[in-house]
Amino acid sequence: MKTNRIPSLSLLAALAGTSFGGPLVAQTAQTQIAPVPSDVAPWSCGNIYYVSIAGSNNNAGTLASPWRTVTHAVSQALSQTSSGNPITINVRAGSYSAGESFPIELPARGIKLQAFEPGVTISGTQFEPVLRVDRAGASNGSCGVTPGTVIRGLTLRDGITGIEIDTSLAGGVANTPDRVHVHRCQLVQNRGNGIAIWTRAGHYSQHVVEECEIAFNANSNGFGTGVNALNLGGTSTNLIRANNIHDNEVGINVFGTPTTTEPRILSNFVRDAEWGIALLDCSARVVNNTQGYGRPFSFNQPVFGVILAGGGNVVLANNIIWNPPGYAVGAAGVTDLSNGSTGVVTQASNWILSTVGAGNPPQFVAPPTDLHLQASSPLLDAGTNSYVLPTINVQVGPLSARADCAVDIDGDSRVLDFAQDTAPDVEIGADERSDGGGAPVRLSCQQLDAFGNLHTNGVPTAVNIDLGGMPGDLAVVFFWIPQSVDPIPYHRFTTLGSWSMPGNNEVRRAGSGVVGTAGTFTVPLVISPALGLELEVFLQGATLNGGTGAGAVSNRLLLEIDE
Repeated sequence: MKTNRIPSLSLLAALAGTSFGGPLVAQTAQTQIAPVPSDVAPWSCGNIYYVSIAGSNNNAGTLASPWRTVTHAVSQALSQTSSGNPITINVRAGSYSAGESFPIELPARGIKLQAFEPGVTISGTQFEPVLRVDRAGASNGSCGVTPGTVIRGLTLRDGITGIEIDTSLAGGVANTPDRVHVHRCQLVQNRGNGIAIWTRAGHYSQHVVEECEIAFNANSNGFGTGVNALNLGGTSTNLIRANNIHDNEVGINVFGTPTTTEPRILSNFVRDAEWGIALLDCSARVVNNTQGYGRPFSFNQPVFGVILAGGGNVVLANNIIWNPPGYAVGAAGVTDLSNGSTGVVTQASNWILSTVGAGNPPQFVAPPTDLHLQASSPLLDAGTNSYVLPTINVQVGPLSARADCAVDIDGDSRVLDFAQDTAPDVEIGADERSDGGGAPVRLSCQQLDAFGNLHTNGVPTAVNIDLGGMPGDLAVVFFWIPQSVDPIPYHRFTTLGSWSMPGNNEVRRAGSGVVGTAGTFTVPLVISPALGLELEVFLQGATLNGGTGAGAVSNRLLLEIDE
């Protein structure tokens, strides 16, 4: 649970009303994860275009005069990407199919294709991917290193695959890692895969798929995969995190070479699959996932929670693998089909039905569809902290917490140990309860949409950042501006006028005080578009109970400045 002991009340009390900063220390346990450059260009330095179902491809592509098709917008962006400067394409609500040419092809660097508001659906033809990332793209521009392509907030359906990533298709060999970020998308009802990632010789995949719903991807025979990551001679360390993956024949499938393929599969719900997580000829870190309620997609086929085959060193830790026999015949936990050829398989703190028995249920909220944990679950505070890596330690003054990489299915922080005493506070499974001593410690902002967009209409805009907590608790809200999503061994923080601290590697307090009687601490901010349109800011909060010394850190909240 998100409840932690802090040695002294004075630690946080000293923060109230004080400006402070502190170092950001990043850690990683995998040598194959390449460092992110320190001078990645911000999205705010590039051109911004708009697409609307009410637009025309003869228009200028502005918010007032948008283009009509995503295909046209991407083609216009591609004509400029050789400069290396990032380009944003904002897609307004509507259904996009007529007039589109599939697959819509993107580079792995330099384009942010995102929903400007909720309700954007792109429907394919069932014979091609809806989106295809087929080339590496430029590496540098006048603003700095070209950022990895971002695909955010889109519903992608009715293709052979929702998103296909294979940067070798357009020729050339990447000399730096490809980092495509697929974020808060719905990849549903595609005929083969929700998302397919191909890594070929000479290429390096370090993609991030997070906070997506990936469901009902199957052909007419029911065969399909949620996330299908295949390494055919390159290097692959993809991050698959905090996704709701359900009703696919195979939830997550990874194939490669043990020495060059090491995915990080963290904090996902994987349910209603014949094979939950399949790891074939690869190493992997499979940590804090909830895999459950597997079912056969073909008549009388066996169900596997986690299946291993071939070589590779695999870490399985803090996972729930719960496939009740009454739900699927022959359901299994962890199955090793490698006939002894698998490398070292490390298991720790897993809650597997075949091991603990049906009399020890995880106590899900509403199985089989809602696999969050109840407050009475025996899996709270039952995991092993050391496996929740990689982590980033954010230190704001004397207050310390892990953030960014160590998040649960809802984006809440996990393994929160203010005292840094390695106490096993992490839950088993994908859900880390956020009630931190009795009240949800959640950060929210009513002015943001589901994808974090703040529409300023070109003028300074007042927002309220609300932090929930126990009345009377001390509270602090801080923000930080990452230059890339994962990994982040280096941050550069941008000066934001009166509410930022100059200098690199700084975390800045947005506000501190006391949680009110209604259970909310509010920080009012005025966000100016002059700070930079498409600038992305992450906010988090922390609370401390003066009587018990218990503290908690909130979810991370994305705020993106838009027109």
